[in-house]
Amino acid sequence: EVNPYKARLARDLPPEAATFEGVMQGADAFIGCSVAGALTEPMLRAMAPDPIVFALANPEPEMPYAEIRRLRPDAVVATGRSDHPNQVNNVLGFPYIFRGALDVRATTVNEAMKRAAVEALAALAKQEVSDEVRRAYPGRDFTFGREYLIPTPFDSRVLLEVAPAVAAAAMASGVARRRIHDLQAYRDHLEGLLGPARQLRRTLIRQAQAGPRRRICFPEAKETAILRACQILLDEGICQPILLGRERQIRGRIEELGLELEGAIVIDPRRVPERETFAEELYRLNQRRGLTRKGAARRLDQSRNLFALMMVRAGLADGMLTGATRHYQEVIGPILAALPPEERRRRIAGVYCLVYERRVLLLGDTTLHIDPTPEQLAEIACGVVEVAEELGIPPRVAFVSYGDYGSVRHGSPERVRRAVALFREMRPEVEADGEMQADTAVSAAKREANFPFSLLSGDANCLVFPNLDAGNAAYKLLARLSECEAIGPILAGMPYAVNVLQLDPTPEEVVDMAVITSLAARR
Repeated sequence: EVNPYKARLARDLPPEAATFEGVMQGADAFIGCSVAGALTEPMLRAMAPDPIVFALANPEPEMPYAEIRRLRPDAVVATGRSDHPNQVNNVLGFPYIFRGALDVRATTVNEAMKRAAVEALAALAKQEVSDEVRRAYPGRDFTFGREYLIPTPFDSRVLLEVAPAVAAAAMASGVARRRIHDLQAYRDHLEGLLGPARQLRRTLIRQAQAGPRRRICFPEAKETAILRACQILLDEGICQPILLGRERQIRGRIEELGLELEGAIVIDPRRVPERETFAEELYRLNQRRGLTRKGAARRLDQSRNLFALMMVRAGLADGMLTGATRHYQEVIGPILAALPPEERRRRIAGVYCLVYERRVLLLGDTTLHIDPTPEQLAEIACGVVEVAEELGIPPRVAFVSYGDYGSVRHGSPERVRRAVALFREMRPEVEADGEMQADTAVSAAKREANFPFSLLSGDANCLVFPNLDAGNAAYKLLARLSECEAIGPILAGMPYAVNVLQLDPTPEEVVDMAVITSLAARR
């Protein structure tokens, strides 16, 4: 006895064939929503050529993805996991079916609407994948076939395809109480709801999750925010944390906080075999700047930040993130001072990323250079542009001052004007203009009305400030008073994947910066 839905698929079989193993003989498809281990090697081998295997049990599928691919290379495989191709996820259906149904005030969700959603997903899977998706899943092949037959859960186009299809099906089948006369205008409306901010974090996380997990060293491993962030980083598979400090103390804090941190590496600097090698290398790098061998060893004893930096330089870690317990300048100064001049040829700058609902702004320099020269400003702008490009944001650079396009002929506006000319020589392909006031920079309408000769095609998203007073004050005011989230400061121009947090960060801020550091380590 089975319910009506199962009855449609039921078949009468002789008792000897009415077993799990028996029905798998010559089967074309397996759709599992059961438990790990339910599918065995003999069952899989007994299936028909080119079988469809949807092993959807969570958190572990009925058979591991890699094992299915090894045993049956001809299989079309999907799981419920995001770390394998073809993730079957409710997020591809329910939110967008509901969106289309609600927008036409449908009285029910019928079969026609569900079919429309399925067909929209199938059609989308055959379309060219956007750069946004490729950045989120670097290295994946998005050619329709065995490795890609379902759109990814974080493809924002799913909303734009499924919701209109569902709405149209609801109207066609007579269950809609409100009609949408222009479906293209409706689609445009939906697209307007998708600002860049909502996608930015998840896109960056997806990039960090792709490929080998980068080893990020945390010198302040006893701090609550650091440990809670590391749990998130491990749970989401973003990176492999290296916790630097005394193991017993770190393990005790992990237990106190009720965390697991399975997969994190704990390293006690006092017991690292390379310690003497690090001290000798630190001495070699700084011997002509007054540092003795004993002084180098003493610095390593006193500073886990320097120890972490030497680990990164030696390839024992891919990146480092510090600064949770001390003021920014106290942390960044010794790190930069430990680097030899040949590793600091590029201008290093602190860049803040401000994420709004409908725009992203990058501000520099906000942390390091008190009164930069025109040459330094141009180099800072190059660093801001590189951060924008790494985040997938087409840069439009505005050099900010208190004057607009020559209205002031002395002081910082003149210095900024010279920086603009230098930057155009360095990066002629990048949209850049200035000098201009801050409101002129972020308002294309104002520039079009008052300065139609401006070289920027839209609102500027990269703001380069004339000095540290302006840059630091601007980011702090915007982060505090406007509806945005601040990510940073991101160190642009560093020779290694090193970033410094602001004092007393939240776990979420640590996660954001760990993602940024992991991406820098990939480069």
